[in-house]
This record gives sequence, C-alpha cells and structure tokens, in this order.
Amino acid sequence: MISGQAVYEFYNSEKYRGNELEGENAVGPTPYSYTVTDVYTFTGWQVMDTLTVNNGATLNIATGIEENNSFPSAIEANHVNVQGSITIEASQEPCSEPNRLVICGGGTLTGTNEGSIIGAGDSILELRENVVVSGLTLYECGENNSLTVFTHGDATECYSYDSNESKWVRQQNNGPEKEYRYDEEGVSNGTYANEGDQTLSENAYWRVEGAQVTFNTLTMQQNAFLEIRNFSDAETIHYGKITYTSLVASQGAVLAFETKENIPEQIKSSLYDDQGNQLGSIDQINGFCEFEYDGTSKWVMRQNGSQEPALEDNKYTVRFDSCDFEGNPQASVKVSEESLTNRNSYPFTANSPLIFTLTPPEYRRGQIPVVEIRQDDTFYSSTASVENEKLNVSKNSDDTYQFTFIPTSEKGFEVEIWWSEYDRFGPGEGEVCFEIASDEANTVTLSQATEKTMADPTNSNCNKYIYDLSSFSTLTMTITVPDGKTLDKNASRFGEYGSGNSLIKDTEIPEPTNNQYQISITNDKISNTNEDFFFFEIRFKGGEVGGGDDPNNPGTDDPGQGSDITIEQARDLIVAHEYAYHASTADELKKYLAREIYYEFIGAGPYQNSFEKLDLGITGDNDSAKIESIKEKITIDSAQKSAADAVNLPYYEYSYELQAAGEGTSKVEAKGKVYYLNSDKQYIVKTGNTYNVVTIKKTGSDADDSYIMGDGDVKVFGNGASIVGSLETGSSHAEAYHITQEHSGFGGDGFFPGVVNRLIVCDTGFKGARIVGAKSAAAWDFQQSGIYGADKPADIYYGNDQITINSIAFDNLQNDSKHTILAVSVDTTKAKADVANITNNGNGFTVFFATAYDEIPLKITYGDNSTGVIDIHRVGLHISKNHIESGKIDVMHGTDHTSNYSVPQSAGEAVYASFYAPNAASASGVQLFVTITKSNGTVERKIVNTTLGTGTASQGTDKGYADFLLWSGTETEYNSLQKIEAIVFAPGSEDSFGGVKVGSGSGVVWTK
Repeated sequence: MISGQAVYEFYNSEKYRGNELEGENAVGPTPYSYTVTDVYTFTGWQVMDTLTVNNGATLNIATGIEENNSFPSAIEANHVNVQGSITIEASQEPCSEPNRLVICGGGTLTGTNEGSIIGAGDSILELRENVVVSGLTLYECGENNSLTVFTHGDATECYSYDSNESKWVRQQNNGPEKEYRYDEEGVSNGTYANEGDQTLSENAYWRVEGAQVTFNTLTMQQNAFLEIRNFSDAETIHYGKITYTSLVASQGAVLAFETKENIPEQIKSSLYDDQGNQLGSIDQINGFCEFEYDGTSKWVMRQNGSQEPALEDNKYTVRFDSCDFEGNPQASVKVSEESLTNRNSYPFTANSPLIFTLTPPEYRRGQIPVVEIRQDDTFYSSTASVENEKLNVSKNSDDTYQFTFIPTSEKGFEVEIWWSEYDRFGPGEGEVCFEIASDEANTVTLSQATEKTMADPTNSNCNKYIYDLSSFSTLTMTITVPDGKTLDKNASRFGEYGSGNSLIKDTEIPEPTNNQYQISITNDKISNTNEDFFFFEIRFKGGEVGGGDDPNNPGTDDPGQGSDITIEQARDLIVAHEYAYHASTADELKKYLAREIYYEFIGAGPYQNSFEKLDLGITGDNDSAKIESIKEKITIDSAQKSAADAVNLPYYEYSYELQAAGEGTSKVEAKGKVYYLNSDKQYIVKTGNTYNVVTIKKTGSDADDSYIMGDGDVKVFGNGASIVGSLETGSSHAEAYHITQEHSGFGGDGFFPGVVNRLIVCDTGFKGARIVGAKSAAAWDFQQSGIYGADKPADIYYGNDQITINSIAFDNLQNDSKHTILAVSVDTTKAKADVANITNNGNGFTVFFATAYDEIPLKITYGDNSTGVIDIHRVGLHISKNHIESGKIDVMHGTDHTSNYSVPQSAGEAVYASFYAPNAASASGVQLFVTITKSNGTVERKIVNTTLGTGTASQGTDKGYADFLLWSGTETEYNSLQKIEAIVFAPGSEDSFGGVKVGSGSGVVWTK
C-alpha cells in the first residue's frame, strides 16, 4: 500500500477514488514518506520525502483520466529507493504533458539488482541539482548516436526512456537549466546565497538572471561560461549581480555581463580590452560584453564582446513577454503544440519548417503581433517589405496567431515577439521615450510636440512619445484635473523603467495652479541615467477596477461599496477575482463558481450594495434559487487546459453572461479561468504575484503548521478559502492570518469543508521567534499568532510564569540558518540578569519569569550569528471602546459576550477596561489609577474603585476578569478625548500599600 496523509486515485480493473489515508510511516515534518508494497497505479501530483518500492511491488505513474479529460501525473521526492519496479507510462490524449518521476535537489536515487525504472513514450525521469545516483545506469548519445554511460559526475538533467535499448538517455540541453534566478514575484533584491563553494564544470553554461548571487569560492573550469543578465518585467529592469570571496578560473573560461552595473567589484582590476589595455574604470564598459580568461589572471574582452553571444548551431531561442500588467503569465508561444519558455533554447533542423502559434495576453487580444528573426546575415520581420524576408502572421479562428519560419542553415537564431506595434515602439540611439498613461481622458498635454508618437491601441489614454535628447532642454507636462476629481499623489507614479518606481531625480509633484499640475522634465535629469525609457502613470482619486500597476492599463473607477456600478464594472470585478476548486465534473465546478460569485459580490461581500443596484436578471426568492439562476448563466469548457502561468495548475475556462433584466438591455460576458486543485483541503496563497498551493494538514484555530515566505500583499482563494482576520505579530516584517474554507452563507451543505488554518507570512528579512505555551488573555485570543519579531515589543499575558521560545521553521526553506535559534539570554544592557531564568530543554528555550518584573528583554542569537532582542511586556489590562445604547454597553472578552453593563448615559460612547488575572479571586479587589488627556490639553486623574462586574472568562477557564468603566459621555464629548492611561494596583490597608500589579508597567495607554 501507499501510506501517508493525502488523497489518491488508483486505477486497477476499474476506476475508484481512494480515501484519505493515515500517515502510517510518516517521519518528521511533512512531506511524509511512502512505501509501495503491492501493485498500484498512481495519478495526480504528490510531493514526498522518501518513496520506497518494495521488492516484488510495482508503482505505475499514469496519466489521470477524469470525465473524459486527462492530466499529467508526477511524483516529486527527496529520496527514491527502488527494490521493485516503477513504470512511468506515456501521456494520453488530449494531455500533451509527460508523466514524470522527479528527484529533488540534493536527493538520492537508489536501485538494487531486482529494482527497475521503466518508461514509455514521452515519460521523463528528472534529476535536479546534486542528485546522487546509485544502482541505476544513465546514458547519453555519443558519436553516430551510440549510447555511452553518462559519467560527467553531476547527473542534473532530464532523461527519456529508450524502449529499444531499455535505457534512460540524457536529454542534452533539455533538462533543468543550471541557472540561479530570482522568483518572478521578487524584485531587484531577489537573492540566492550559496553557503559553500560552487564549481562551474567544464563546458558548462550558466546564466544568472535578475538575481543577486553570492558564493564563497567560485571555480570556473575550462571553457565554463557564466552569463550575468538583467531581467525585465512589465515595469522594471532587475539587475543581475554576482559576488564571491575568491574566483578560480581555467583557460578559456568566459564571464559575460549585460551592463556595467553587473561587474563584480573583485574583478574590475583584472579586465582588459581586446588590445591588452587594462580598462581600469568600469564606466568604459557598456552593453553586452564577454571576457575570456587567458590563464594569467587576466580577463580579456573578446573581439565581438559587445554583441550577443552566438547561439549554438541547430538551436533557437524565443523572447516574448508572457505576463499581463499584474505580472500574471497569460501569453504563450508554441511550436507544433510544444510550449516554449521565454529565453530558453530549442533544437531545430535546417530546411524543416517551424510552425509557431502565438496566444497574446488578454490586454493585446485583437492586435497583430510583430515578429523578428535574424539568421546568418538575413533579417526576417513581419513588417518587412521584401517578400522573401517577410514573416506572414495570420489570425486563427480562436484568436491565436500563426506564422511559419524555415531555417535556411544550421546557424542558431533568435525569435523576438512583440504583442503589438505599440509594444515594439521604442527609442533609438540618443533618444528617450516617455510613456504617459492617465485614468481620465484628455488630461495630459506636453509643451513640446514630436513626430515620433504612438497611441496604445487598446487604451486610448496611454501614449508613447520619443524625443531626441539633444532637441530639448525642458519638457513640461501639464495635468488637468477633471471636475469633481483630485490628483491621487499616492497612486500616481513617475519613474525610470530601469529603477522601479523612483521619481526622476527626486522630481516631486508640485501643488496645482487653477486645477492644473505642471511637471518639468529637464535634459539633465535624464541624460546621466542609464535608462532611455520613463513612465508617467497619472491617477485621480476613486481607484480603479482591474487596472493593476502598469501605465498601459490605468483601469476605470472602482465603484466602492454602496455606489453606482455599471454592468461592465461588475464584469471586471468578477473577472479580477480568482477561483480554484477540487471538483469531479464541469457541473460541479459551475455550482461552486456560482456560489462563490453570489457570496463574494451579490449576496454578501464588499460590493454587495453596488451589485444590488444592478438588475442582472438573477431570479429566485432565496439564496439557493439565486445561486441556481447564476449557474444557468455560466458555461464551463469541459476540456482541462495545461498549466501555463504562475499558478502552475491545470485550469478550465469559464464564461458568465451578465445581462440586465428586460429586453434590449446591456449584455456582457465575464471570461476567466477556474484552477483545478487535487484535493478539497487545498487552497492557494498568493503573496504579490507568487502562488503557493497549501494543503491543510490540521484543522482548528490553532492549526498553524503552514508557513509561506514572501513579500507583497496576501490573497487567499481556492475551495472557498478566504482571510477572515489578521493576527498582529508585534513586527512590521511579519503578518499572520486566519484562513477559513467556509463562507458565511454556505451553511452546512458540505459545499466547502469549513476548516480553519493559520498562515504566517514574512518577508525575507524577518527575524524573530516562535513563543509557545504562552497564555493569552481572553480579549487577545484572536490577535496573537505566536510569532514575534525581533527588536519589537511582545505583549504577553502577565498570568504566565513561563514561556518557551522556539525557532521559526518555514516549510519552503531548506537552509534556514538565519531563523534557527542557537541561544536565548537576558539582554543585560536593558535589564538585570535575574528578571528571568532560561534553560535549554532540547526542543527550545524555556524562560521562567521572576514574579516582580513585567519587562523582560530577551536576546536571541541565530544560526548566522546575528542577534535580535524580543522585549517581553507582561500585561493584563485591555482597554476598549463601545457605543452606549439605552443606557448599556456590551463588553466583549475576545468573542465571549459577557453582559450588558449599565452606564450613566442613555446614549453616547464609553471607554472601558478589562483586567485579566490567573483566576477570578485574584482579579477582584483591584483598583485603577486613571489619567485622561483631552485634545485641548486638559488632564484629569482619578481612581476607579468600582467594577462593572467580575467573573471567569469562558475562553480559558483559568482567567478571571474585572471590568471597569473609565469614561463615558456624549459623542461630542468623546471627540474631545486624546488618550486614557490606566495603572492597576491593590489598595492594601491603612498600614500597608498593596502595590502596583505586575503586568501594568507604567500604564496601559489607549489612544482615540
């Protein structure tokens, strides 16, 4: 059997669905290990630690078939031990993706004499970086297509099965690329740090693209080629950069740099031109340069070093922008149904036609792409006037485009694709281009005209203007604000494409004159930069729908809750939402999609009031009937599509018709994707533009075993998942969220599982610790995530006498030394050493608090020898505000409704405090010293010695509470408040002072 916690489908004599299996041999944290002891066929996708196929057992990896659709299957494992047999079957129509077995980087593939791995058709055995192979012989093609044993050491590559020879054969240059590149959601500070040494083997070709890569010792063997390139997305050029402590190079090694910014500081003095002159200054180098190592500590520029390196014979590469304005991959390029990846190389045969199929991104649908190819000395173009140099691009019936190119020789070539003439339009030598976009028409005028201008064909408010740098000294842009609008300075952006969103040389947006803004762009502000392309994105307050961040797509006004909305805006809101489900039929998908649209937009959600003002022809007297009405208007394409974007999931296409009720009314169609999830316990976490599929392993409000590292805004979707609340962590560098998979209104009909998970989202620079065993006051239950940021205060319930500090283990980080905690101690620069006693319990550090102290600064030492301080504040007073209605206020302890307390006013506002103690007895008998500061400077001090009430919180029966009224008054009086401070103390007796309660410190401050 296969053991582990997952959902599988097996196919023997007939199809049936497996149930959720227990992790019988699960070891350590997930992913689990699995053992095959019989004959089973696996379909789907699963990540695991160790896969063992016992002697006599067989595991078949087969194409999945469901409702006449097919999808590829893959197993990714760190370690594979084959004592029996693994069979990887050929893909089945209409699925064009191969089935595969993947050994993850640094893993092992072990076979025995009885063990075998057998492939068929297009099946793939993929070995990633530094995989150790034993007991299995791999082959490569030698001279005259003879097969020889592959003995190059590093087995990193994809292998195809030769059924005639019964051997796995290396797919040369078709395997995993030996590249370090930043994640597509990262920006210019994406990093890859290798803690050890790195060797570029003989004749190896590596590209570092848009990332910052750090090695200790970098060794380049003979003829190794290291290319450092920049990466461009829709807005920004991300500069590649490489650093190292030492560099060891052999004869013929080559370093290639795309621009002068990329050249490592350590190598500047070793650069020479092709005449043998030492370059000295980095400013003498521009464009694309290649330097070859001559064996005498010199790197000499190649004769043609300023040009692109020649492609290999019989290889071509394709360049195209695959993303939409928000960075989501939409476009695709195929040759004979094979999907091509931007900048990768592919084989071709001279005089054999290559048939290209182009799918433009959504924002360029209807525009004829521009294509250019240069092979040998011939330049082919879709805009060429000479017939034998013209590439004829034709439109297909499905809105894709097609052209055929016949290579005339074996020389390598590059295909460049722009999705419209506007995208191709750009500056030449000595010119600069300004791209100006506005979300309102006729709002921008320029002081200087130019003949070189082009309008965006799909956005009439976006234009490009090209100027000769020598032709003007100052260009003034005048922005006229439409009636009823104001310029949104936060949303408007002015910057260089090469340096993100920075203002051009600190040019700020001036104040307006007569409702007009003027921005002066002077020659000296741009002539000294490395960029020749600048963008101006002008927005007016009101926001946008589906506009994203790109100046080419400013979008339209966001209607907001309760405002008027057009049917087109309703469509855009629905399409901008993302959907993913686990479903067995198209009809089930339609049901899920209809319910989510209803509860996100029509029956609930932030746009509910806006949608209610549209009569969309939705009928029915209750939720179920209205959902069924929406379902009737949805069409699902039953053919599952292969993964083709950043989500990396198969998907279905949907179409939802929105039509206002009544004859002759507007009708629009919302078209989008519904992603397919392999389990109903999965959801997708999107940080920025990076998508992560998370499988729920535990349920309940404390199920926080899944962590994602990332930067950017967080969005959750899939199987009805949504963020229901944010959890404060005490750090600006970390966020935590409760995730639920049951929308309010879906009820108990089993539509979604209704599980709750907790997700921690941290940026890559986060330092902190996980605090466990910490009791929380009832009012804090929802706010505390257990993750605390270094150099930030951490509020802990004062009833704790001890806590345990553990390292933060992020699932997706293999080398997580900078989050591994080596030691915890009291920071004696801030407090006495006796404020806490700390012991190492083997699984973390237990901190015992001294009774008399409420501030405990803890110094954390991490695995990379850096340190940080977590300032523990032991508090027990929670101050809140609520409305007074009919002379009473509701006091809430977390989600525990306590009671309606009577107050002097019949209506208005009240500020109250809840003091939490280990039990009800210790909560009673205390008083508060209260300081009230008003906005006019008036200060009032008083002792509050009467409670509203006392009791035991139902959330955690070991917590007692005492509620106090600090202030009450009318709404006008409330507006005069500035802050309220409170200190808890015990009154004592005539002969003694009871003392300030630990946990109050110098006072808890509430600010209006």
